[in-house]
Amino acid sequence: MRQVRADLHMHSNWSDGSQTVSQLIYQAKTLGHRIMSITDLDTNEGQDEAVLEAKRQQIAVIPGIEISACDPITRRKVSVIGYNCSNAKKINDILLPYIDERNNIVMIVIKRIQKAGYAIDPEAVQAYAGKGKNLHRQHIMHALVDRGYCPSIYGELYDSFFGKEGIAKVDSNHIPAAEAVALIKSCNGSAVLAHPYRYESLGMLPKLKSEGLDGLEVFHPSHSLLQRQSLLETAARYGLFITGGSDTHGFYSERTDSPDNEGFFLDENHPLLKGRYYV
Repeated sequence: MRQVRADLHMHSNWSDGSQTVSQLIYQAKTLGHRIMSITDLDTNEGQDEAVLEAKRQQIAVIPGIEISACDPITRRKVSVIGYNCSNAKKINDILLPYIDERNNIVMIVIKRIQKAGYAIDPEAVQAYAGKGKNLHRQHIMHALVDRGYCPSIYGELYDSFFGKEGIAKVDSNHIPAAEAVALIKSCNGSAVLAHPYRYESLGMLPKLKSEGLDGLEVFHPSHSLLQRQSLLETAARYGLFITGGSDTHGFYSERTDSPDNEGFFLDENHPLLKGRYYV
Protein backbone atom coordinates (compact mmCIF):
# COMPACT_ATOMS: atom_id res chain seq x y z
CA MET A 1 0.00 0.00 0.00
CA ARG A 2 1.35 3.39 -1.01
CA GLN A 3 2.43 5.77 1.75
CA VAL A 4 3.27 9.45 1.62
CA ARG A 5 4.95 11.79 4.07
CA ALA A 6 2.71 14.36 5.72
CA ASP A 7 2.77 17.18 8.26
CA LEU A 8 -0.71 17.62 9.71
CA HIS A 9 0.07 20.15 12.45
CA MET A 10 1.43 23.57 11.46
CA HIS A 11 0.74 27.16 12.53
CA SER A 12 0.83 30.28 10.39
CA ASN A 13 0.75 34.00 11.15
CA TRP A 14 -3.04 33.88 11.03
CA SER A 15 -2.68 32.78 14.67
CA ASP A 16 0.42 32.12 16.78
CA GLY A 17 2.96 31.20 14.10
CA SER A 18 5.53 33.56 12.61
CA GLN A 19 5.45 32.27 9.02
CA THR A 20 3.03 33.09 6.25
CA VAL A 21 0.86 30.42 4.68
CA SER A 22 3.03 30.50 1.58
CA GLN A 23 6.21 30.02 3.61
CA LEU A 24 4.74 27.06 5.50
CA ILE A 25 3.63 25.34 2.32
CA TYR A 26 7.03 25.88 0.74
CA GLN A 27 8.71 24.50 3.89
CA ALA A 28 6.53 21.40 3.88
CA LYS A 29 7.21 20.74 0.23
CA THR A 30 10.96 21.28 0.66
CA LEU A 31 11.01 18.71 3.48
CA GLY A 32 9.41 16.16 1.19
CA HIS A 33 5.85 16.24 2.47
CA ARG A 34 3.13 15.44 -0.05
CA ILE A 35 0.23 16.35 2.24
CA MET A 36 -0.01 19.06 4.88
CA SER A 37 -2.47 20.84 7.13
CA ILE A 38 -2.28 24.33 8.59
CA THR A 39 -3.99 24.04 11.97
CA ASP A 40 -4.09 27.60 13.23
CA LEU A 41 -5.18 28.17 16.81
CA ASP A 42 -8.92 28.83 17.20
CA THR A 43 -9.40 30.21 13.69
CA ASN A 44 -10.12 28.98 10.17
CA GLU A 45 -9.43 32.34 8.57
CA GLY A 46 -6.31 31.26 6.71
CA GLN A 47 -7.79 28.15 5.10
CA ASP A 48 -8.94 29.74 1.84
CA GLU A 49 -5.47 31.16 1.33
CA ALA A 50 -3.96 27.75 2.13
CA VAL A 51 -6.07 25.98 -0.48
CA LEU A 52 -5.15 28.48 -3.20
CA GLU A 53 -1.46 28.51 -2.31
CA ALA A 54 -1.30 24.72 -2.09
CA LYS A 55 -2.69 24.46 -5.62
CA ARG A 56 -0.07 26.92 -6.82
CA GLN A 57 2.77 25.01 -5.15
CA GLN A 58 1.25 21.62 -6.05
CA ILE A 59 0.89 20.00 -2.66
CA ALA A 60 -2.23 18.46 -1.11
CA VAL A 61 -3.70 20.37 1.82
CA ILE A 62 -6.23 19.19 4.40
CA PRO A 63 -8.18 22.04 6.05
CA GLY A 64 -7.52 22.10 9.79
CA ILE A 65 -7.91 24.01 13.02
CA GLU A 66 -6.46 23.51 16.51
CA ILE A 67 -8.95 24.37 19.22
CA SER A 68 -7.53 25.45 22.56
CA ALA A 69 -9.84 23.63 24.97
CA CYS A 70 -9.78 22.45 28.58
CA ASP A 71 -10.80 19.72 30.95
CA PRO A 72 -13.59 21.46 32.91
CA ILE A 73 -12.83 19.38 36.00
CA THR A 74 -9.04 19.71 36.27
CA ARG A 75 -8.85 22.99 34.27
CA ARG A 76 -5.90 21.54 32.37
CA LYS A 77 -5.44 22.54 28.76
CA VAL A 78 -6.56 20.11 26.08
CA SER A 79 -5.82 20.61 22.39
CA VAL A 80 -8.28 19.23 19.86
CA ILE A 81 -7.60 19.41 16.12
CA GLY A 82 -10.44 19.43 13.62
CA TYR A 83 -9.86 18.32 10.03
CA ASN A 84 -12.11 18.69 6.98
CA CYS A 85 -14.78 20.74 8.77
CA SER A 86 -17.57 21.82 6.43
CA ASN A 87 -18.70 24.97 8.26
CA ALA A 88 -15.73 27.19 9.04
CA LYS A 89 -17.94 30.18 9.87
CA LYS A 90 -19.82 28.28 12.57
CA ILE A 91 -16.58 27.30 14.27
CA ASN A 92 -15.12 30.80 13.98
CA ASP A 93 -18.27 32.36 15.44
CA ILE A 94 -18.28 30.04 18.45
CA LEU A 95 -14.57 30.51 19.15
CA LEU A 96 -14.52 34.29 18.64
CA PRO A 97 -15.44 35.14 22.28
CA TYR A 98 -12.47 33.07 23.49
CA ILE A 99 -10.16 34.92 21.09
CA ASP A 100 -11.52 38.28 22.25
CA GLU A 101 -10.92 37.29 25.87
CA ARG A 102 -7.36 36.22 25.06
CA ASN A 103 -6.70 39.54 23.31
CA ASN A 104 -7.96 41.38 26.39
CA ILE A 105 -5.72 39.28 28.63
CA VAL A 106 -2.70 40.14 26.48
CA MET A 107 -3.46 43.81 27.14
CA ILE A 108 -3.52 43.13 30.90
CA VAL A 109 -0.22 41.28 30.61
CA ILE A 110 1.39 44.15 28.71
CA LYS A 111 0.44 46.56 31.49
CA ARG A 112 1.95 44.27 34.12
CA ILE A 113 5.17 44.00 32.15
CA GLN A 114 5.26 47.76 31.71
CA LYS A 115 4.95 48.22 35.49
CA ALA A 116 7.87 45.82 35.92
CA GLY A 117 10.04 48.28 33.99
CA TYR A 118 9.96 47.02 30.40
CA ALA A 119 9.39 49.58 27.67
CA ILE A 120 6.65 48.01 25.59
CA ASP A 121 3.10 49.12 24.88
CA PRO A 122 0.03 47.65 23.14
CA GLU A 123 0.84 49.30 19.81
CA ALA A 124 4.33 47.81 19.83
CA VAL A 125 3.00 44.31 20.48
CA GLN A 126 0.17 44.59 17.96
CA ALA A 127 2.75 45.28 15.26
CA TYR A 128 3.84 41.65 15.54
CA ALA A 129 0.35 40.16 15.22
CA GLY A 130 -0.17 38.39 11.93
CA LYS A 131 -2.98 38.50 9.41
CA GLY A 132 -5.57 37.42 11.93
CA LYS A 133 -4.62 40.28 14.30
CA ASN A 134 -4.97 37.81 17.16
CA LEU A 135 -2.58 38.48 20.03
CA HIS A 136 -0.49 35.85 21.79
CA ARG A 137 2.25 35.86 24.39
CA GLN A 138 4.76 35.13 21.62
CA HIS A 139 4.06 38.59 20.21
CA ILE A 140 4.90 40.15 23.57
CA MET A 141 8.16 38.22 23.73
CA HIS A 142 9.01 39.13 20.14
CA ALA A 143 8.71 42.80 21.05
CA LEU A 144 10.99 42.24 24.04
CA VAL A 145 13.55 40.35 21.93
CA ASP A 146 13.70 43.17 19.39
CA ARG A 147 14.19 45.69 22.19
CA GLY A 148 17.14 43.79 23.58
CA TYR A 149 15.60 42.49 26.80
CA CYS A 150 16.25 38.84 25.96
CA PRO A 151 18.00 36.85 23.21
CA SER A 152 15.09 34.53 22.34
CA ILE A 153 11.35 34.01 22.73
CA TYR A 154 11.77 31.24 25.31
CA GLY A 155 14.15 31.37 28.25
CA GLU A 156 14.52 32.88 31.68
CA LEU A 157 12.50 36.02 30.93
CA TYR A 158 9.64 34.03 29.40
CA ASP A 159 9.58 31.74 32.43
CA SER A 160 9.63 34.67 34.85
CA PHE A 161 6.59 36.14 33.07
CA PHE A 162 4.52 33.10 32.17
CA GLY A 163 5.69 30.38 34.55
CA LYS A 164 3.52 29.05 37.36
CA GLU A 165 4.33 32.04 39.59
CA GLY A 166 5.00 34.47 36.74
CA ILE A 167 3.99 38.12 37.02
CA ALA A 168 2.13 37.87 33.71
CA LYS A 169 0.31 34.61 34.45
CA VAL A 170 -3.41 35.22 33.87
CA ASP A 171 -5.91 32.38 33.59
CA SER A 172 -8.31 32.43 30.67
CA ASN A 173 -11.41 30.47 29.75
CA HIS A 174 -11.34 27.74 27.14
CA ILE A 175 -14.11 25.79 25.50
CA PRO A 176 -14.60 22.41 27.25
CA ALA A 177 -12.83 19.69 25.29
CA ALA A 178 -15.97 17.58 24.86
CA GLU A 179 -17.75 20.61 23.38
CA ALA A 180 -14.83 21.16 21.01
CA VAL A 181 -15.12 17.59 19.74
CA ALA A 182 -18.90 17.93 19.41
CA LEU A 183 -18.46 21.20 17.49
CA ILE A 184 -16.08 19.59 15.02
CA LYS A 185 -18.40 16.63 14.54
CA SER A 186 -21.39 18.96 13.99
CA CYS A 187 -19.43 20.38 11.04
CA ASN A 188 -18.79 16.90 9.57
CA GLY A 189 -15.15 17.09 10.57
CA SER A 190 -12.73 14.60 12.10
CA ALA A 191 -11.67 15.35 15.69
CA VAL A 192 -8.19 14.45 16.94
CA LEU A 193 -6.69 14.75 20.43
CA ALA A 194 -3.40 16.60 19.94
CA HIS A 195 -0.09 16.00 21.80
CA PRO A 196 -1.80 14.34 24.81
CA TYR A 197 1.42 13.95 26.80
CA ARG A 198 2.18 17.66 26.65
CA TYR A 199 -1.00 18.54 28.56
CA GLU A 200 -1.53 15.16 30.26
CA SER A 201 -4.93 14.86 28.61
CA LEU A 202 -5.14 11.10 28.05
CA GLY A 203 -7.53 10.81 30.97
CA MET A 204 -10.16 12.51 28.83
CA LEU A 205 -10.14 9.85 26.13
CA PRO A 206 -13.25 7.95 27.30
CA LYS A 207 -15.31 11.16 27.45
CA LEU A 208 -14.00 12.49 24.14
CA LYS A 209 -14.52 9.14 22.45
CA SER A 210 -18.15 9.19 23.57
CA GLU A 211 -18.50 12.58 21.85
CA GLY A 212 -17.13 11.18 18.60
CA LEU A 213 -13.34 11.59 18.80
CA ASP A 214 -11.82 10.07 15.68
CA GLY A 215 -8.06 10.21 16.09
CA LEU A 216 -5.00 10.56 18.28
CA GLU A 217 -1.89 12.57 17.48
CA VAL A 218 0.91 10.06 18.01
CA PHE A 219 3.81 11.63 16.13
CA HIS A 220 4.73 14.93 17.77
CA PRO A 221 8.16 16.41 18.63
CA SER A 222 7.33 16.40 22.35
CA HIS A 223 6.63 12.65 22.38
CA SER A 224 9.42 10.21 23.15
CA LEU A 225 9.70 6.91 21.29
CA LEU A 226 8.22 5.09 24.29
CA GLN A 227 5.32 7.53 24.44
CA ARG A 228 4.67 7.09 20.74
CA GLN A 229 4.55 3.33 21.14
CA SER A 230 2.16 3.67 24.06
CA LEU A 231 -0.06 6.02 22.03
CA LEU A 232 -0.14 3.58 19.11
CA GLU A 233 -1.46 0.93 21.50
CA THR A 234 -3.95 3.37 23.01
CA ALA A 235 -5.23 4.38 19.57
CA ALA A 236 -5.77 0.74 18.65
CA ARG A 237 -7.57 0.08 21.94
CA TYR A 238 -10.00 2.97 21.41
CA GLY A 239 -10.42 2.47 17.67
CA LEU A 240 -8.82 5.80 16.77
CA PHE A 241 -6.81 6.61 13.67
CA ILE A 242 -3.38 8.18 14.16
CA THR A 243 -1.94 11.49 12.97
CA GLY A 244 1.25 13.47 13.39
CA GLY A 245 3.02 16.70 12.60
CA SER A 246 5.78 19.11 13.49
CA ASP A 247 3.61 21.63 15.37
CA THR A 248 5.92 24.25 13.93
CA HIS A 249 5.35 27.90 14.83
CA GLY A 250 8.41 29.17 12.96
CA PHE A 251 10.32 31.73 15.04
CA TYR A 252 7.69 31.23 17.74
CA SER A 253 8.26 27.49 18.05
CA GLU A 254 8.73 26.18 21.55
CA ARG A 255 11.91 24.44 22.56
CA THR A 256 10.39 21.00 21.90
CA ASP A 257 9.02 21.94 18.48
CA SER A 258 11.00 21.00 15.39
CA PRO A 259 9.90 21.73 11.80
CA ASP A 260 12.24 19.04 10.44
CA ASN A 261 11.12 16.10 12.56
CA GLU A 262 10.88 12.76 10.79
CA GLY A 263 7.26 13.33 9.89
CA PHE A 264 4.29 11.05 9.68
CA PHE A 265 3.39 8.69 6.87
CA LEU A 266 -0.17 8.33 5.62
CA ASP A 267 -1.39 5.46 3.50
CA GLU A 268 -3.94 6.04 0.77
CA ASN A 269 -6.73 4.47 2.85
CA HIS A 270 -6.30 6.79 5.82
CA PRO A 271 -9.72 8.15 6.92
CA LEU A 272 -8.61 11.76 6.33
CA LEU A 273 -7.96 11.00 2.67
CA LYS A 274 -10.86 8.77 1.69
CA GLY A 275 -13.07 10.25 -1.00
CA ARG A 276 -11.45 13.65 -0.78
CA TYR A 277 -7.72 13.65 -1.55
CA TYR A 278 -5.62 11.73 -4.03
CA VAL A 279 -1.93 11.13 -3.47
